[in-house]
Amino acid sequence: ADDLTLLARHTERDVIYHTLQCGLNVVLQWSKEYFMSVNVAKTKCTLFGCIERHPLTLQLDGERMGADRTPKLLG
Repeated sequence: ADDLTLLARHTERDVIYHTLQCGLNVVLQWSKEYFMSVNVAKTKCTLFGCIERHPLTLQLDGERMGADRTPKLLG
């Protein structure tokens, strides 16, 4: 299986952003080390339980990730 879900939970949006961005950086570094690629176009982020309508501005390898309000976890 090649699907991965990163999860962060906190009351502060900035902490969630920082935690997820650090996690994405680790995944990207690991994938490069093991000669794998991450498809940024298929990588999405979702922010649950927040009144804020603006998505997180996470980046993967310098490209901004898209947001998905209704994700489907594949396993």
